[in-house]
Amino acid sequence: MGSLLSYELKKILKRPFTIVVCVGALAVMVFFTLFAASQMFTYAWGPDVYGSYEAIPQDKLDSAQGDYGLAGQQDGALMYTGLDAIRMEQEYYKSFEGSWDNERLRQIASDYQAYNSNPDIYTEEIDTWALQMREWTLGEEMSPEEIKAYNEANPIYVMKPEYQYGEYQKWFAVSDLLDEYVINPDDSINSFEEAFPLVEQPAVFEYHAGPQFTAQMQNVFVGIMVILMLIAGAAPIFSDEVACRTEPMLLAARYGRDKLVRAKILSGVLFALGSLLVLTVVNVLLNGAIYGFSGYNMPIQLDTFTYSMPFALTYLEYLFVILGFQVLGLCAMAALVMLLSTLMRSAIPVVFASGLFAVVITLLSTMGGGWTRYLSQTLPPGAASPDALLTEALVDGWGKLAVPQWILAIIVCAAIFVVSILVITRKYKALSKV
Repeated sequence: MGSLLSYELKKILKRPFTIVVCVGALAVMVFFTLFAASQMFTYAWGPDVYGSYEAIPQDKLDSAQGDYGLAGQQDGALMYTGLDAIRMEQEYYKSFEGSWDNERLRQIASDYQAYNSNPDIYTEEIDTWALQMREWTLGEEMSPEEIKAYNEANPIYVMKPEYQYGEYQKWFAVSDLLDEYVINPDDSINSFEEAFPLVEQPAVFEYHAGPQFTAQMQNVFVGIMVILMLIAGAAPIFSDEVACRTEPMLLAARYGRDKLVRAKILSGVLFALGSLLVLTVVNVLLNGAIYGFSGYNMPIQLDTFTYSMPFALTYLEYLFVILGFQVLGLCAMAALVMLLSTLMRSAIPVVFASGLFAVVITLLSTMGGGWTRYLSQTLPPGAASPDALLTEALVDGWGKLAVPQWILAIIVCAAIFVVSILVITRKYKALSKV
């Protein structure tokens, strides 16, 4: 069995089409990871960084004014991009890193309120953009007349550039979290239990762009790329035997009923899981090299992107949950592709049919609604990109009578895997008796 399995794996790995798809998938993932890092940006106030305006290097000023338009009143502001921006953000986070409990959270929120309410940091110019955002936020609760009266009684002024591009930048590390979940519209402060009901105290808070981007890439690009690699590798496993007229070997008395068929099935599953492992390792290490490895022990609810997750997980646990669903979805998808491979005489229609199925299900799981979205996210391609399964436990309407998506995904994928394997093995058992 071991030699047969090794032989089947080598056949998959040596196919030119499989090599091209695997290298291409890896290259695409690396490209988008590096591209995302290059788009990172943050600001700093030049005199704060260099000690005085005169000490700012001229090339830094020229770049800020010429490339980013930070001229006029903003003269002195500097913009950092790419790795420089990431290092600056890491410095901004240091003021808030450490153990968070009710007392620490209240202190941070109070300091934030005190900073924002300091009249010395504002100009006399009305911030029209901020007022428009406020109107959009209050639109569901107030009438237009009420919003107008509220804005007149509570104006928002433009912040002075030395503060907007200086000290205020560090508050961006926690401002969204504080504004959304900690500080109420009446300026009262929620307790830690009220703001983060799923998180136990004390909780670790630290710079977490590494695990954040790793999880996002794992959900999107790794899930999609590994499906493409799986289809390329598994599609020819049985169909090539027909095309090359070697299928009678599968019906040989010694191997046809058991070992060779099992070796082919196992090679397809192992190739899928191996592809997932390689892409995952590259994803974790590449994002870790760019953003650092801190934040994996931080609760995901302390990040606005994952606050709504209904499970109390750290980023490390969250990544393992994603991997668990991807393993399940890939095993089911591998079995389905190999089943199609036994039914077609060439790998080309298998690739086309499998790819079309994956694309349609992926589109339905992201663009559909109601039952269409609910069910499509439980099929193998959806389970291989499982973020929706972990955030939308139930859908509106009839979905409230159904089981949570993650449970249904396990049932559906396990059923597809078992049924597909049984159909494949029974087909060759039946043929070998003829």
